[in-house]
Amino acid sequence: MIGYVLFRIALFIFWLIPFWLLYWIADFAYLLLYKIIGYRTKTVRANLNLVFPNLSAEEKKSIEKVFYRHLCDVTLEGIKGLTLPEAEVARRWKILNPEIIHNFHQQKQSVIFSGAHYSNWEWAPLATPAQTQAHLLVFYKPISNPRIDAYIRQLRGKNRSEMRSIKETKQCFEEYKNQVCSFALVADQSPSNLKDAHYINFMGLENVPFLHGIAKYAQEYNLPVINYHTKRIKRGFYEVQTEVLTDKPQSLQPEEITRLFAAQVEKDIRNNPPEWLWSHKRFKHLK
Repeated sequence: MIGYVLFRIALFIFWLIPFWLLYWIADFAYLLLYKIIGYRTKTVRANLNLVFPNLSAEEKKSIEKVFYRHLCDVTLEGIKGLTLPEAEVARRWKILNPEIIHNFHQQKQSVIFSGAHYSNWEWAPLATPAQTQAHLLVFYKPISNPRIDAYIRQLRGKNRSEMRSIKETKQCFEEYKNQVCSFALVADQSPSNLKDAHYINFMGLENVPFLHGIAKYAQEYNLPVINYHTKRIKRGFYEVQTEVLTDKPQSLQPEEITRLFAAQVEKDIRNNPPEWLWSHKRFKHLK
């Protein structure tokens, strides 16, 4: 109960504060998280050394510093986003070519959004429904506090996005198979179950395990896969290009779909390395 009350108070405070103050807090959080606590610096450095062996120590240090600033910004933006009106968050996280999605929906065709922990992934489920005019189902790992979890699902539901536990993925696809909607799957994290993982080359490394969910459900329900490319314009503002990875998933092998997704994630990372989530242990199950 105490945790829930504190969370509601925190949300109220975030609702009150303007963005300029939010980023002042983010700058302080950067000093605390990175300079003083050293949050997951070992993981970040190990990942950077693994992926960018040819960069100098100074270049990797530069990526590391910008990453922590970006992480603090995105974390606070994610909380602030829960308090923003739908139109405002859509203005700040703007899809430049929503017609790609509209075309599928007008043909009574649902789609799968393939997402990654890149740029501002927190605003994607908040900003997408207003710009695509379709119900969005987002799969996530529920928060341990059930009251906080239920309240966050309630807040995001106001933006026509529905949060569903990853344990309900199959059930959800079945439930909505005869309705026009969008399914959002974030699939760049390390698989917890390696049995069905797809092993592909990624960021110059061989046999990196990837989650198989995007390919599995795209093929089973014959759904087009659309990828996000998010670009940060300035603090608090992002532009998003959507790209069709495949509109004929059943004509491809499952690993091919996963490979297409991984290639786009890699492209984004190489274009702007600091905006990927380097603090998660992405490469702990390398073969």
